[in-house]
Amino acid sequence: MRYSQDQSCAHTAAASSFASDSKYWHSAAITGLTADTTYHYRIYTNGSDLTPWTDVTFRTAPPLSATQVTFAALGDSRPGSASAALNQAARDVATQLALQDFAFAVHAGDIIYAGGICTGDDSSWNQYLRAYFDVFKNSINEISFYTAIGNHELNNGSCGYQAYTDVGGVVYFDTGGAGANTYAAGNEWFAAYASSRHHFMMLSVDSCTMNIEVIDNNGDVFDSYQIDKCPANFAPQAGIDVVNNDDAQLAWQHITPDSDGEPVNVVKYYVYRDATPYLGASATRMGTMNGPFSSNLITWPDPNHVGDSAVNYFYYVRSVTPFDEEEILSDPSNHMGEFDFPLNR
Repeated sequence: MRYSQDQSCAHTAAASSFASDSKYWHSAAITGLTADTTYHYRIYTNGSDLTPWTDVTFRTAPPLSATQVTFAALGDSRPGSASAALNQAARDVATQLALQDFAFAVHAGDIIYAGGICTGDDSSWNQYLRAYFDVFKNSINEISFYTAIGNHELNNGSCGYQAYTDVGGVVYFDTGGAGANTYAAGNEWFAAYASSRHHFMMLSVDSCTMNIEVIDNNGDVFDSYQIDKCPANFAPQAGIDVVNNDDAQLAWQHITPDSDGEPVNVVKYYVYRDATPYLGASATRMGTMNGPFSSNLITWPDPNHVGDSAVNYFYYVRSVTPFDEEEILSDPSNHMGEFDFPLNR
C-alpha cells in the first residue's frame, strides 16, 4: 500500500496476506498517522497498481481531545437468508451513507445472515463480499468503518468468528439484532424507535449533547432526539461549624434553581467524608438527607469528632435529582474540613 497526504503516495506499508475459503485476503497496518487528516492511497502488487479508482482517500478519526464529532450508526443490514439478495432497505442506507459527511461509522452487527457457513457459494466470506463490501463500498473506501459482531455473524457453524476477523472486524462485542432491547432503566444505551425496522441515523456529539436524527429513504429527517449529558451545575455551597462543643455540623441552602436559573428538582443530598483533604474516589458517603425539605436551610451533624487531634475530617455534599429510575448527581460542593491542631506561621 502506498499513501501520503498528497497524491504522490510517497510512503509505503507492507501488506500481509492469507487464504480463507479459496480467497486471498490482504491487510496493511499504517502507524504514525495524524488524527482528523485526509490521506491519498493506492494498492500495488508486484509493482502493478490495482486501485480501481483514479484518486481514493481515507480520513483518520478525530483526536481523543476532540469535543465534537459526527459519526454514522447503522445495524442489522443482513439479507433474509444466506443466499438471498440484499434487501432494498440496506441499499437505501448505503446510499444515504455515501451522501453524508461524518468522521467514522459504526455498524452494530448482523451484517450477514449466517456467518458459520464455511464453504460454498454462501460461505461467510462470500456473504461479506455481497452484503458488506459490495454494498457499502462508497463509504468504506474512505471512512473508518467499525463493525460489531452480531449473533448472525456466528450462526450455523464453526467459522463465524474467524470470518468476521478475516474481513476486518475490530469491535468485539455482541449485539442482539433488530428488536433487541438496547435501552433499559439503569444503563445509558439509547434506541431510536421509528416506524420502519430499518432506518439511518446521524449522531452529532459534542462535550455535552448527543443529537440524533433519523433519516428516511428520501433523505428527510422524520424523527430526532437530543440527550443532554451535562446539566447546569446544581451543587450546593456548604459551610461547617462546631455545635455542642464537639460536633461538626455542615449547613447549606436547599437548591431550587440551577446555575442557569432553571428549576431543578433536588430530592436528596449525599454527604461524603474522608481523612484526606483531597477527597478523591476513596471518600465515603456518610449520610443522606432525604426530602421533601420544609426549610431552605439544611444541616447535617457529624457528632463527637471535634477536639481529637489524631482525627481530622474533610467533607463535601452532592445534590441528587431523579431521572427515570436513575439518579443524577451534581458536582461536589466546595470542600470543608475540621482541624484539631494549631496553624503556625
